[in-house]
Amino acid sequence: MKKVSILFLSLIAIGSVFTSCNPNSDSPDISVTPYNTTIYYVPAKAGQVVTFTVVMTPDVVNGSELMTLKITDGTNETTMDLGGANVQITKTFDYTVSETINTETTITLTFEVIDTKQNAKDTKAYIEVTEGTTFPQLVSYNGTLNYISTSLNNTMMLICGSTGSMGDGNSSNADIAFVWQDGNGYSVCSPDAGWITECYSYNNVVYSTSGKNHTKIAPYSGDFYALTAQVLEGITISSESQLTGAGTGINNVSNGDLIAYITADGQKGVLKVVSNSKTSKYMQFETKFQTSNSAGK
Repeated sequence: MKKVSILFLSLIAIGSVFTSCNPNSDSPDISVTPYNTTIYYVPAKAGQVVTFTVVMTPDVVNGSELMTLKITDGTNETTMDLGGANVQITKTFDYTVSETINTETTITLTFEVIDTKQNAKDTKAYIEVTEGTTFPQLVSYNGTLNYISTSLNNTMMLICGSTGSMGDGNSSNADIAFVWQDGNGYSVCSPDAGWITECYSYNNVVYSTSGKNHTKIAPYSGDFYALTAQVLEGITISSESQLTGAGTGINNVSNGDLIAYITADGQKGVLKVVSNSKTSKYMQFETKFQTSNSAGK
């Protein structure tokens, strides 16, 4: 990663008049001066290291010494021990912009100097992300999966694609299938699951897994309505859920269940079970998924 020194931070401890009515009136002064420029938002790219130079001067007139420098970005905090310095000292601080951050994000860094009298003053520096990570667009789609045990033509499966659509049991590009069987209830399956073939065979209907897509499937424990393009990109499935019968999927799904999936094309998504009907063997669902299969800068 390229390392760029951009800001010069001057933290100057300036003593003020000590009075009995306000014993903490002495506090360090802190200011930020851009390095060779008049802009106050430092431009940086995802993954870039931005180096800050911090100069601190103690208020020796009032007997204070420099104790601690704290830097925070609102989530992470870095603390530097200043060792009770009674002379001006310089520290450098490297801040690494996240690899997975959106373009136009503004990062606020707070620098706080504390002296031995517990007097403190802070200032802020800002980094503006000029080139971040672009995540695949998120699509929301509502539909109905159904299982007609006597007909592939009337069975509905989910096809993600770029917008979401439904296809029948003969579809070679389906991504999510649905079947029902006594004892194992409703099952959400990968279209190449042998379990689908097994369920149809009870009614002498032939479902072939040959040429069907393999979709990775696992339970999802996050908040469906908090899903964003960035959250979806972070989903991984290291262990695929296995059906009671052959293949990948989840048996006995019920209302409110959340199911993460990754299609054969690499699109990531989460499906929420909205309602099931045992009589007609259909399942209403909501899903959010990516329009493409990978993030790129």
